[in-house]
Amino acid sequence: MSISDANDYLFSDFYSRLKHPAVLELHSFCEDSNFVYMVLELCSNGELLRYIEERAEPLSESQGMPLIRCLAFCSFTVR
Repeated sequence: MSISDANDYLFSDFYSRLKHPAVLELHSFCEDSNFVYMVLELCSNGELLRYIEERAEPLSESQGMPLIRCLAFCSFTVR
């Protein structure tokens, strides 16, 4: 198994175990010598960073907490 094949396996294994309502589902991926192409679930509301930046006021604790929980979930799942 080449390093590229091992990386592909680890990548697909990680995302196959990552199931959370706040994380886009990975449907498929492939790579060439320069890039990895990911086919993700449609996020019709746009990017999270753009949403936060365009808000007139900061997120409240109750609005931000689900985002922090999602990040913690992702971090825990990677280990």
